[in-house]
Amino acid sequence: MPVRFPKTLRLDPRAQKFYTQIFSPVYDSVINAVSRTPLVVMLWGPRHRSREWSQRRQEIRTELERLGHTAFFSEQLGVPVTAASRKGVEFLQSEAADLIVVVQSLYGVVGGVNHFVEFRLADAKMLLFIDHAAADHNLYARALAELQARYNNVDTFDPQEEPSRNTLLKKIAAKVSLMQMVKYRALQSASRWGLRSEDYTFGAARPQGNVQPFRYNLLELYREHRNEIDVLNDPVALFVLALVNHLNRTTLAELAGEIAFPPAGLSPQIEALERAEMLIKAGGMIETTGFGEHFLNSLGFPASPPASIVVAPPPLIKWDRVSAMATGAGIALATIVLLFLAALYGASITQKQAPLELTPVTTATVTKSLTPTPARFSVPIATMTPLRR
Repeated sequence: MPVRFPKTLRLDPRAQKFYTQIFSPVYDSVINAVSRTPLVVMLWGPRHRSREWSQRRQEIRTELERLGHTAFFSEQLGVPVTAASRKGVEFLQSEAADLIVVVQSLYGVVGGVNHFVEFRLADAKMLLFIDHAAADHNLYARALAELQARYNNVDTFDPQEEPSRNTLLKKIAAKVSLMQMVKYRALQSASRWGLRSEDYTFGAARPQGNVQPFRYNLLELYREHRNEIDVLNDPVALFVLALVNHLNRTTLAELAGEIAFPPAGLSPQIEALERAEMLIKAGGMIETTGFGEHFLNSLGFPASPPASIVVAPPPLIKWDRVSAMATGAGIALATIVLLFLAALYGASITQKQAPLELTPVTTATVTKSLTPTPARFSVPIATMTPLRR
């Protein structure tokens, strides 16, 4: 299946080469695997059918079967006629199908406001397609907005333009295809999503009568992993992610130049990839996250090439300049050595010729000795004895 890019999007030679050799083969393989993941779809409504609407229902069923799904009408379950007066969420057997495609003229036929507020429609696996002029729309407006934000399972159609434009059939096919992608991804990522692994082979031919409903509610799985599924369902966002991963790192301006698209025009895809935590912007650069790389690898895209580290080559050595510098340094060093030796020699000659002047005089330290002073005593005269001769 060829990738449907906007008409304003053009690829430069490098991006075109990546698209042709890498992206397109992998993407085609993914889409083929998704198309071989059939669903069981129940069709319900409108309650009051004209011959034209009976024919329209049959066309919708035929198209879903052409796409590989098992499709049947609610009355084929043997629902009693008396049940037609009750709300759809009260009697439709949702366990018999992956999805219930509801086509009605009023919201009240499907369920009460409390059923919408409590998300009973999601529990019942319902995809709603209601007349855009439904008289009770205002009564359900707030509940519808919340339901749409969580499950993206509400849409409208115009009965007057339907026979000529076939809009309803296209909308139903698109919604069913989205849920088909949810089932494909659930089977592929069962362990990461915390689901029980299925014994399922992608691409295996299966008779439509042998297809069984998936054990998990696809609308609930979509709510939990909506960001991831929306990227997979948008070929432009997926291409941007794969190209950024292939380039390792790039700027938004460089990326826009690669695909000849204004940077502002890529904002929805960049924002979707950031919400899914597959792309990150830092320091003016954009690059894939670890989860983004894992997501691409799980789809079959090759790992990104290792980032090349550019090492600046050493500057060229100008040997003539080095030689001149070495010669000058050698002469200067020799001059310093000669001057030093000359100084030593001069000092030695001066020492021999004038030893007294250069030899410091050492003064001996004299230690003073103490001389005892003779003691003098006074003797009284009377006691003196004259000397005898």
